[in-house]
Amino acid sequence: MDISDNLSVESKTLKVNVYTSLVALSVLLVSWIVMSQSLKLKAFGKKIDKIPGPFSIPILGTLVLIIIPRSEILEVIIRWTRKFKDGCFRLWLLNEPVIFISSPDHVQKILGSKEHLEKAALYQVLKPLIGNGLITADVPSWKAHRRLLINSVNGKMVNIFMGVCNQTLHTFHDILSKESSIVNFNEQPTQQTNLHPFINRLAFDIICETIFGISKETLKNSSTYYLEISHKNKTVMSNRWFSPWLRWNWVWAVHPLKRYEEDINAATQELFDYGHDTSSETMLWASFMLGNHPELQDKVHDEMKEIFGDNRTPEITLDDLSRMTYLDQCIKETLRVYPSVPLLLEEGEHDVELEPDLIIPARVRVRSCLLHSSNSPEPSVYKNQRNFDPERFAADKIADIHPYGYCPFSLGPRNCIGKSLEKF
Repeated sequence: MDISDNLSVESKTLKVNVYTSLVALSVLLVSWIVMSQSLKLKAFGKKIDKIPGPFSIPILGTLVLIIIPRSEILEVIIRWTRKFKDGCFRLWLLNEPVIFISSPDHVQKILGSKEHLEKAALYQVLKPLIGNGLITADVPSWKAHRRLLINSVNGKMVNIFMGVCNQTLHTFHDILSKESSIVNFNEQPTQQTNLHPFINRLAFDIICETIFGISKETLKNSSTYYLEISHKNKTVMSNRWFSPWLRWNWVWAVHPLKRYEEDINAATQELFDYGHDTSSETMLWASFMLGNHPELQDKVHDEMKEIFGDNRTPEITLDDLSRMTYLDQCIKETLRVYPSVPLLLEEGEHDVELEPDLIIPARVRVRSCLLHSSNSPEPSVYKNQRNFDPERFAADKIADIHPYGYCPFSLGPRNCIGKSLEKF
């Protein structure tokens, strides 16, 4: 074997050794990264699991949420708010922790903090539906948009809208008069009427004409298109919120519900941005509760009779609205028991100490459960909190309510800009 052959063998051996060393270093580096992340995740998991919560297992998370139907999730959450101290508990959606809080003191520390202005990343699944608006925007965009809109949605603007509202309400009255005898307070109803489609179209027509200046007249033509869009909207949101795997765009792209987005996008600005859905839901729940409490309905009727006399189709004014004190109490109590948005979602950049032994780590999603005030095992906010009692919002009693014990429009810097239009 000559010298050239020896050099060739040595060169090949050197290359093999270099490749082996690189592979070994790569394996070591990957192993170190995996072990480092595993230790961090383990430490993070232990930190989260110091907060009590339902049974969960690694990777899969809280199994109950995977097993039960979507329609039962909210009821399960309510049961957990009753079970765990102060309604505070943690659960896992796959490997993502979510902390639920309910105590007004805890809610105040989250919603009232300027360190929790950033919306949780989970809101990003809404962007294909509603764009980069106040709900989904990052802090700089939110501040800019809010400054533009805040002067357009306030109590002073109601006076401009009263004419449209009166006209639509008269149409609403005429249609219900034909559909049922429920508008006749002097007689017993002769048939049942589903109010949902009528109230939904009422709210939609008012929103369209007051905010957009366009007349849809869905009450007159009995259109169900936007009701169907609303249902699709809720279906998409609930599935993507409570099924973490559907938040991966590549999974969502092949999911059957993906086709709903095209339908929703065509109407989303009209349907979602300005509270059509929340307004109609509040009116429906208020009608439902008053219907189940005829003695309270009689009080509302007496108040209307005192203001309008026997006129069934009056032209309502701002002064009339200010005199509807008992109706206002009924609306507030409805929103307490059935808030339009029962769960608020925030995400902070820093650890938050709710109690000396209860700390929420940074970048963890925090849900404020607004249903706690009507489901708590302890009357920490309201007496007889499971009773529908508008009197708790009477002028001489409302001061006794915790500042963050009633927040159907959220509170703090990122509260709802439509709060001033509550009675309207």
